Parts: sequence; structure tokens; C-alpha cells
Amino acid sequence: MAKSHVITNRRRLNAFLKAGGDINNVVLRVGQLSGKPKYPKGHVGSLSRGARRATARKITPFEAERRQKIRAARAYLQSIDNPAQRKAETKRIRAEIRAEAKRLGTKISTRGLARKVTAGTAVARVAGVLASQSGYHIFAIQGRRGQVRRELDEIRQALHGRGSVSRALKRMGKNAKVAVRQRFAATRHTDTGRLMRNIQYELVDQATMKRERAKAKAERAEARAAKKGRR
Repeated sequence: MAKSHVITNRRRLNAFLKAGGDINNVVLRVGQLSGKPKYPKGHVGSLSRGARRATARKITPFEAERRQKIRAARAYLQSIDNPAQRKAETKRIRAEIRAEAKRLGTKISTRGLARKVTAGTAVARVAGVLASQSGYHIFAIQGRRGQVRRELDEIRQALHGRGSVSRALKRMGKNAKVAVRQRFAATRHTDTGRLMRNIQYELVDQATMKRERAKAKAERAEARAAKKGRR
């Protein structure tokens, strides 16, 4: 869902300017704006896979079958929304496994049965934190100070009728995005393609953003109070 305070889109930017929006409230954000793209559950990176293969241990057919049954049981438990019912079913399954072990005269571990299924890893966000230690984004912005001054001059001229303000703002954003991406590529990090694709820019109407955040905060507080009152 598009955020009304993000005005990067040329149509929304023009509408903001035509409505008399204060250009001093427009903020240019450049960098990793999203960490949503995720690796699937249980994903292991190529470097880690190589290390795993080197230290991999063979498992017995009995252990392989046990793990398969535990995974199936765990998937069933995750499908139960009611915590009390899920707890009772976990207890029942453990009892069944113990009974089967006793019948076979062996020991069957229930390890992993109650493990929670976690969501995928927000790889772009994690990679961004690791890569930021090199300061690539800071150096990229510092290295283009001269160009920024020229871009600001172009915006000032456009405000006085000599050119398009929206075109000048978008050109500034695109140039900053290219600079940050190039600086990141120069760090030679591997397995961070999703981070590269998440280095973007956006123009933000700061005044509207503050109003939206204050409204959302008030709505959350109201919802919490209502929930507390129902208890």
C-alpha cells in the first residue's frame, strides 16, 4: 500500500507542488528503504552450504524417519490457533511417541516437536547492517557534495520558473541512488544482491509523514485501551 507522505511518483510530486506544498518539507531519503524481501524458511547461503558439506554427518534411516514424523507433527501443531489446544495436542503426541518407543524397546527423542516455525530472514536488512560497517553509504554521499550543490542550484532556478522542480528533484534522487549503489559494489560484498536491489531513493513530505505517524500512534493507543477494557 502506497504511503501518502511518499511523493517520489512524478504525478504525486507535481500534485504536491501545485497544491502549494512547502519544498522545505521535502526530504530525500537514499539507501536501503526496505528489508522485506526474504530468503525462504531454512535457507542457507552458498558460503554456509559449503561449510555444511565439509562437516556433514550421516544419519541413520531410523533418525531420518523420526525427523520426518516430527516435522509432520510440528506442521499439524502450527495449524492449531488455540494455545491451550495446541499444548494438549503436544502432550498427547509426546505420550504416543513414548508409548511407541516402549513397544519397540528403544528410545525415541521428541526433540524439535515444539519448535516454533520462524519467518524467513529479511536478508536485505541483515546484509545492510553488515555491509554498513564499511560506511559505503556515508562515503557515497560525502563524495558527491559538489554535485549536490549544483543540483540544489538547479532546483532553486526551477523554483524561479527556469525549469521543472519535480524533474530536478527526481534527477537528484536518481543520481544519489546510483552513487550509493556504486560505492556499495566497490566493497565487493558477496551474496547481497537483494540489498543492491533495495538501495533506492524516495522523496518524503515530512509534514504529512509526522501527521500520519501521530494519527497511527493515537489509533494504536486507542486500540490498546479498548482491548484492555474488554478484559
